[in-house]
Amino acid sequence: MTSYLQAYFGEKLSEEDCAKAISKWKEEQEFKTKGQSESNVLETIWSSFQEFAMKFTQDQSLESIEESNNASEEKISEHDVIFAEATNIVSLLGQTTEELDSIMNLLGGGYIKPKPGGDLLRDGTSVLPTGRNIHALDPYRMPSAGAWARGQRAAEEILRQHCEANNGAYPETTAVTLWGLDTIKTRGESIAIVLSLVGARPVKEGTGRTVRYDLVPLEELGRPRVDVLASLSGIFR
Repeated sequence: MTSYLQAYFGEKLSEEDCAKAISKWKEEQEFKTKGQSESNVLETIWSSFQEFAMKFTQDQSLESIEESNNASEEKISEHDVIFAEATNIVSLLGQTTEELDSIMNLLGGGYIKPKPGGDLLRDGTSVLPTGRNIHALDPYRMPSAGAWARGQRAAEEILRQHCEANNGAYPETTAVTLWGLDTIKTRGESIAIVLSLVGARPVKEGTGRTVRYDLVPLEELGRPRVDVLASLSGIFR
């Protein structure tokens, strides 16, 4: 788990925080395995604490409460957000034992919950937990937000290199190969490159589903549109 967290967050998450996130998950697992009686004791303690907190806050003035709330909001830093995400990832990775349960359920003719396949580092936590009936892609959600950002950068670099090599002239036509497996792994990065080159962008509804593609006005694009000759692999079709 530590290697996953370090690869996912890089320098944003220290080794100490990695260990804390894993330790927190282990404590939660130990708590779940304990008897119901201990759980009831903790609930009683928590209830008593809430009553004490309520009485304590009632004795404070309104100004003191507002200052306390402002202080709490300031404490929510980027580090806290990253640590919370790391804790969630550890919890999801901890469910990998469900892979064997899913296999036995499948052999017995049971139902396996669906889940998008992919890579944690590239696609995020949407691919977790494992042990699900994975599907390769949803064409109506391509390119993903990450793929769109990467595709735009790649298209800009293609144009930059061409302009440098041709006295600032933009290419009239360029070729892009659309591979099926590459599209699955990158969540549509090559599609984003094509859209960026021709000067178009995806339009998504509130659920994240792509409903259409709009052309970017030339005034906003700031350059000529580039025709793209797309070579499609069999799987991509």
